[in-house]
Amino acid sequence: ARISEPTTRLLGVAAVVGREVGHDLLAQLAGLSEPELFDGLQEAVAAQLLIADENAAVERYAFRHALIAEAAAEAVLPSQRRRLHVTIAEALEREPTMRGAEEAGHLAEIAHHWFEARELSRALVASVRAGQAAFDSSAFVESLRQCERALELWDVVPDAAAAAGID
Repeated sequence: ARISEPTTRLLGVAAVVGREVGHDLLAQLAGLSEPELFDGLQEAVAAQLLIADENAAVERYAFRHALIAEAAAEAVLPSQRRRLHVTIAEALEREPTMRGAEEAGHLAEIAHHWFEARELSRALVASVRAGQAAFDSSAFVESLRQCERALELWDVVPDAAAAAGID
């Protein structure tokens, strides 16, 4: 309640991304000028809402507590949240290809954002890819989770077999 409106908006965007968010993605999504972005991040870190991860290879921020992230996400209107999920999924799809477990996690994140955006055909394709990548890296629980999501979507996506590339 004590933080400024731009910081509240910044936290909402970060919460839609997930528990952690990279600086570049947050800057791309927030729609703030660079000074507003840095002021908002500084305010959020000073208020102990976000933690800056200085040991990561890329600059990242994490919510201090899951309840903070949940409250920030709830402050975002549902239609705005869906649009953010589309933008996030598209941005993640543009990132360089990864391998192994890192690729599986990345694909699962993309599948999650397409599902939350209600882009069900794209969510199905991403879930199938994530499930296969997780299986290939011996992450069987995640593979099962992604395959179950694909099965859940199968009956609601028109021509699911063609979309997913499998029967």
